[in-house]
Amino acid sequence: VSELDIPIPADTEVSGDFPLDEDGSEIKFIDCTETESERRLMESPDDDINRMSLSHPERPTSLELGNGAVSEGSGLAEGSIPASPGHTPPSSRAIVPDQGLTLSSTSSDDFAASIEGRTVPHGASMEEGSRLAIADPIQSPIAAPITVAPLLSPAQAQLGKVQPFWVPDNSTKFCMQCNQKFSVIKRRHHCRACGQVLCSSCCCLKAKLEYLGDAEARVCIECDVILSIQQQQAMESDQQLHMMAAGAMASDGRCLIAAGAGSAQQRQPNPNNPMEYCSVIPPLQQAAASTHPQSPISVMVPVGVLKRAGAPRNMRKDKNVIFSDGIRPGCDLTELDQNWDAVPTRTSPPRSRKPRVQTPPGGVDDGADAAGVPRAGAQLTCLIPPEENKLPPVLKRISPTESKLVEIENDASLLEGLREVTLTFAIQKNFHVLVTVVELACCINRTVINFTTRGLHYVGQDEIIILLVLGDSRLLPKDIFTHLNEIYCEADRGHIITELGFSPARSNNFLGSKNHGGFLYVRPTYQCMKAVIAPEAPYLIGILIHRWEVPWAKILPLRLMLRLGALYQYYPCPHVSERERESVYVEIAQTIVNLLADFRHFSYTIPSVRGIVIHLEDHRSSILIPRNRYEQMVKVVDGSSEQLMAVGGNFSKQADGHLVCIQNTESGCPEATQYTTQAIDIESQPRKVTGASFLVLDGSLKPNSGLTGRCTILEDGLMVLIPPVKLQLVKEALKAMKDYEIVCGPTEVDDSQKELVSIKWTANDLNFNIGVTSPIDRKAFDGVPSIRVHRATDYSNSNHIIRWTEVFILKGDEESNHPGDPINMSKVSETVAKTACKALIEYLDLLASNGHTKLALRISSNRGQMAYVAGSGGNKLAPLYSNALGQAVMELLERQATALHLDQHDIVFELIFHILDK
Repeated sequence: VSELDIPIPADTEVSGDFPLDEDGSEIKFIDCTETESERRLMESPDDDINRMSLSHPERPTSLELGNGAVSEGSGLAEGSIPASPGHTPPSSRAIVPDQGLTLSSTSSDDFAASIEGRTVPHGASMEEGSRLAIADPIQSPIAAPITVAPLLSPAQAQLGKVQPFWVPDNSTKFCMQCNQKFSVIKRRHHCRACGQVLCSSCCCLKAKLEYLGDAEARVCIECDVILSIQQQQAMESDQQLHMMAAGAMASDGRCLIAAGAGSAQQRQPNPNNPMEYCSVIPPLQQAAASTHPQSPISVMVPVGVLKRAGAPRNMRKDKNVIFSDGIRPGCDLTELDQNWDAVPTRTSPPRSRKPRVQTPPGGVDDGADAAGVPRAGAQLTCLIPPEENKLPPVLKRISPTESKLVEIENDASLLEGLREVTLTFAIQKNFHVLVTVVELACCINRTVINFTTRGLHYVGQDEIIILLVLGDSRLLPKDIFTHLNEIYCEADRGHIITELGFSPARSNNFLGSKNHGGFLYVRPTYQCMKAVIAPEAPYLIGILIHRWEVPWAKILPLRLMLRLGALYQYYPCPHVSERERESVYVEIAQTIVNLLADFRHFSYTIPSVRGIVIHLEDHRSSILIPRNRYEQMVKVVDGSSEQLMAVGGNFSKQADGHLVCIQNTESGCPEATQYTTQAIDIESQPRKVTGASFLVLDGSLKPNSGLTGRCTILEDGLMVLIPPVKLQLVKEALKAMKDYEIVCGPTEVDDSQKELVSIKWTANDLNFNIGVTSPIDRKAFDGVPSIRVHRATDYSNSNHIIRWTEVFILKGDEESNHPGDPINMSKVSETVAKTACKALIEYLDLLASNGHTKLALRISSNRGQMAYVAGSGGNKLAPLYSNALGQAVMELLERQATALHLDQHDIVFELIFHILDK
């Protein structure tokens, strides 16, 4: 179990999640069940000039194609959004990218709009320029950079220099900037600069505060911008002082000579202290100011680079905290990281660090930490030999508690033998791959090599199945083992693969061809899994894709999945991987998605909302949004432009079929590379409801068009053209969680001939953790939210390791309907897990010998009345282990009930542990 240090002001209480970037911790809290779309930053019109020099394109605000308009009007510029009440007063200074002052993508839109409205124009008056004491690039031989006048208010100028008023936790149930409601998942956070109670999205940065002795503390995005402007002002002031001093020296040459003679007699500058020999004045300016020909020109170094005497080391900590489906550090369990492959594979292992945890008052003695072993990448020892076509060793069981590794030859006889037996290949000490040859005669009529992982759950990753068509191969492909090992190592670092995720091929000759681009991962739906070795749920199926299909795997994976289903005539998609097949897509042609996503740099894409489905019926289209995805939907609305809103859909099991986008891949014909629309459905079943992959609401319909709206199928998506006023009404209804209906068709025809587009809020999306059961009593965890733990501290004896990997929240504090401070579930579960691991260290060998390698501990708290139950393999643990575990955990909870707020709520959660070989 990992440990975490949580520094807070001495006179405050913290009710939020772990702060970001603290020293030493490597816990990464992961939610395999939640997802959240990316939120786009609103930019000022002046930023368009800076963007011209950048290579990344801007997300379009309207639909216009080169050879014909998709929409009936051009996009308009985004308007200003009124500022939210209660946020930190924004700065009126413009944000100049060249000076390092930029807003991150997590900035609130209302604050970006307020900055945009106060931007100083480029042609500012000479009076303001002279007030800054900046050299005129026209009149002065020294061209100084153009800056914008800082117009901070007195309150903004004091931000971070005095301790703010600390808003109590129980004073509000909503974020004081974005007004989102706090819950067991969306935690409270205090900004150390302004003292407001905020959500993790609004309070997710770190800055040095003067009243804390220049120590880094958690601040909100808006305060971070103001603090950056204060820092820029200080830098400009220092430069002006140096300029004035250099000018005074230039007026008297004798002073320069005397200074030069005096400096020669002084000691030489210390080479380990750059402050003694580095300058912040440009060299040309030094030369112009100096009249002595032998005056040395100091090296110019930015002020922020110089290491000042007495500055504490490691001001920027190394701790990483992220949630399982890719959530940013400190953010909510509902936010999904869409850039699953944005982090490259690290070739060198990270440095080992000892995590620390803040033990609550009266907690467990720190002397018991000796058994805790922090995990690091250097401890991962790959067993795959470097020789070409040489396979990893096979794990052979000698007894229930003993095994050995056996080398095996990779030849044709091995594949023949795999038709009769299943071999377990050891990739890492605790990561194995089961391999056999399977005949899928009942469904797809292929002979495949079945690769099934065992051990990815130990590092927070869903298990993976790869069914590779055997074909004419005479050797077992070693590249599959190498690729799975890369996934294991990346998951151990916290970079996991989720549903419709993608893992790229790392070599140019992957599986014997340069055309293989990697794997697309899908959840099993209607695929036949009778003869396949199925791992422990949840698991993913990897499908080999062509290198031409990689852009679609990143931008719109649902389109690629369904297109493969149409190729194999298997709904919704096949579960086998075939080498050297033709690509279903070629170069990107004229497509609506080209206007909604960036295929070149993948800087933006179609935002998606988990659980949303788009159904097409006769004269009726329905967009169904789960109520527990409200926050994600609001972010899509806030990130859209005034005239355009797009959202990606999901595969729907309620639909009988689905739209498929087909590209003509035949060269030489007039229709080459063009996209057409087809449909794929379940065999021998009438298609009444058809699914779509995305929705586009275009608010560019002109009032004199004679239409109330127009609904069309575009490729594999649905496009609705409506007037701008109606688009704003749709957005307001979505923010208010209200249903809305759009009537499309000519204004003069009967209602029976019109098309109806209905936007509805439906029941909560519970399509996660399907098939997962409790090790205690086989209780089904379908739809139960969970948090996965990455890089936690391992507790071990001489032979085995116990690792906490996951916590299931069966009942949260928001369901208990009791008033009081919210429970920090991360802190509670981490405290209990640490104590449980220490209590079981002396029994690890005995538990492993009896086959109890996966354990669970369920804790119930009814307003201070504690109960527990521990089990493994569907049965309760023997009294020997259960009593030792219960005594330690119950003593801790009774002692910490008040500090952890357990005496105010009814909660039930279950911790999962694994015992591994050391």
